[in-house]
Amino acid sequence: MKRFLVGMAACLMVLFLANGFAFGFGTNITIFDENGNRDKGSGQGGEDEETEPGMEFRQKWDLEGIFFEENGDLTIIGGYDFINGESGNGNDFDSGDIFIDVDGDAVFGDTDDKDGIETVTDTFGYDYAVVFDRDNENLKNPYIYSLIELNASTETLTTYYKQNGGSNPWRWKSGGVTISSGLSYEYATGVTGTGFTGDSHNALTVDISALFPHMTGDFIVHFTQECGNDNIMGQGTAPVPEPATVLLLGIGLIGTGAILRKKRNM
Repeated sequence: MKRFLVGMAACLMVLFLANGFAFGFGTNITIFDENGNRDKGSGQGGEDEETEPGMEFRQKWDLEGIFFEENGDLTIIGGYDFINGESGNGNDFDSGDIFIDVDGDAVFGDTDDKDGIETVTDTFGYDYAVVFDRDNENLKNPYIYSLIELNASTETLTTYYKQNGGSNPWRWKSGGVTISSGLSYEYATGVTGTGFTGDSHNALTVDISALFPHMTGDFIVHFTQECGNDNIMGQGTAPVPEPATVLLLGIGLIGTGAILRKKRNM
């Protein structure tokens, strides 16, 4: 009987650990950004092969999907160069920051601004930002970011074209409270097997698990470029430890302890 219980505990521990591994980039949490032509999409949340109203429609501007894993990894995929930005009409347009709303009051799809980049004391309803370290040339060497809690004093930068005001905000500028800093993110080019249209895909992955204590349910994710040429949104749910999962882990640890005690007594 004792051998059976120990064996069962070991098997449960293996199942628990195996269950923690994620496939690919996690769950596709992409939602329609309410700021473009949804009919142009190919089914991936209406965002694949879709850019904002009146804007250039090419793979290098296309933001295609947001994925989320319960370990906290958040990945944005697209033909866009998330590190160096892109050029168009003789101008360079830089990449943006990632904004996160945790209380359901984010404003997107219907905002309006003047042409040009403006500094505004406005978070557009977002509560946190993934802010990339731009002291490093072209956002690299190394790839570093911070997690910042936004507040009433926070200033953000708006996107360039007013017809894409719904793409705001573009970047964090100042104000708020730093939750974590010096974090490293991952960037992959030439990504295959995404299921999205186009022959060029890049993937930017950050870990937002430090925000989990501040999340109680659904959250909204937002990202855009300096020109607001495309806008990508996601809606996910922060993981909550399940009693059954905790019990399963406890049984596994008890079984492991029993195995170790048995070895010591031999």
